[in-house]
Amino acid sequence: FPHQHVESNTSVETLFHEHYYLIQAAVKRYRRQFRGADFDEILSDATYGLLQAIRCYEPSQGMMFGAYAACKIRQAM
Repeated sequence: FPHQHVESNTSVETLFHEHYYLIQAAVKRYRRQFRGADFDEILSDATYGLLQAIRCYEPSQGMMFGAYAACKIRQAM
């Protein structure tokens, strides 16, 4: 990823655990819309989206991290 602003694995883990609820909400919503979709695949895509958000987030853009992460998770799914 070109924009790696998070400096340590500890920071990534902390952000990931603090915002895991976004993954849960997105997967729940997605599964309701698309019955029969593979849960593991959806979860994997959503997790990738959150990790991408953590790596690429730039606070200077003025967007709250939760909103940014939710967008990235939806895009990844």
